[in-house]
Amino acid sequence: MRQLLRFYSLGIICLILSLISFNCKNDSIGHNKHKASTVSDFPNVLDNHGVPDSSADRSVYIFSDLGAWHGYALPDKASTTFNGSFIGPYIMTQDNGVWLGKSLSKLEIVDQKNKLSIDLQNAKIVENSSYPNKLLQVLEVEYPKVMISTELIFLSERTAAIKLNILNLESDPLELMVRWKEESPFKDHTFTSHDNGVRLNFKNNKNIGWLSTSNQKEHQFTISPYVYKLEINNFSVQPNQLFETYITHTFCFSEKERLQEVPIINNFLADPKLQITKNESRWNKNLNEIFTNLKEGFRTKSHQSIAVKCLQTLNNNWKSSAGALKHDGLFPSYNYEWFNGFWSWDSWKHAVAIAQYDTELAQEQIKAMYHFQDEKGMIADCVYRDNVIEENNWRDTKPPLSAWAT
Repeated sequence: MRQLLRFYSLGIICLILSLISFNCKNDSIGHNKHKASTVSDFPNVLDNHGVPDSSADRSVYIFSDLGAWHGYALPDKASTTFNGSFIGPYIMTQDNGVWLGKSLSKLEIVDQKNKLSIDLQNAKIVENSSYPNKLLQVLEVEYPKVMISTELIFLSERTAAIKLNILNLESDPLELMVRWKEESPFKDHTFTSHDNGVRLNFKNNKNIGWLSTSNQKEHQFTISPYVYKLEINNFSVQPNQLFETYITHTFCFSEKERLQEVPIINNFLADPKLQITKNESRWNKNLNEIFTNLKEGFRTKSHQSIAVKCLQTLNNNWKSSAGALKHDGLFPSYNYEWFNGFWSWDSWKHAVAIAQYDTELAQEQIKAMYHFQDEKGMIADCVYRDNVIEENNWRDTKPPLSAWAT
């Protein structure tokens, strides 16, 4: 089973390599032909829809970015109770990957005038899509008549941000309240108040989760060990006006790391539009690098979609430096519990594929493995962030592909 999964992973890498030309004579042709292709042209290339039925459910695939150790999914058609919310997170710092719950920040919106929760479950779903750079939901509610959108992107390797927009389509002002709370938790964790936010404390380790919002002056917390509610009360939205707010999720390995995320979050909240644009530009650059190098016979939209699927698969397996892993690299598969480490055979092939669009990350992948070279020159077969579950494998190694990759 392990070998089949590894061959499947390597098959994806080989596929992207077969599509990409190392001869750049046709670069200008490819660039001119596909210059209009952007991330917005590739919704749901990977299916990130579904709600896990247990903490260990690996049938639901996640969206992550920037080497994050956590990721999220979208509700599917059978799970409309989570409309407007994001599923998860799935965190890879616990037991080689577990879901914290069905939704750490379930969205509720209350019409204060009528003291009724707005019915998101039966809203018209305008969009429910996973893009290479984000997750996006757009809902249309009949009463009161509002358009609601939620968008999730990653700000860093430790922090994701959720953007909420509410557009008032009524002819009169609306008095609303927004609430986030955890829904259907799986894993043992508790909540405490911390640094004007909500902290998640894990029973089995010293890892930290932390939630914060953009409306810090207006929001109110209700926190007990096993429940949190974060509310923005009594705000008015005029006809045809847009209300916008944000909540951030940070998952890190220490308080020192969390403090390093604070200025990243503050910079984002100071100018969200700029950071969202940068996120899209980064991904469009990645796509352009790949599309430019596609061989002459592989420049159709279908072949572009295959290339995007390869890129997203690689990106979801990207993990930033942490613990014993001193450089960024890729798992062979985040979704299979025994592949949550860096493997030499896979790493060399990852590096060659990644170099087509991100040479810095490709170099990091190579350095990550050379960090585990012994005095005789041997490089470990596989290495892990920590060795609680499995020890690094020094029993054997792999063919000498590192020079080829370098």
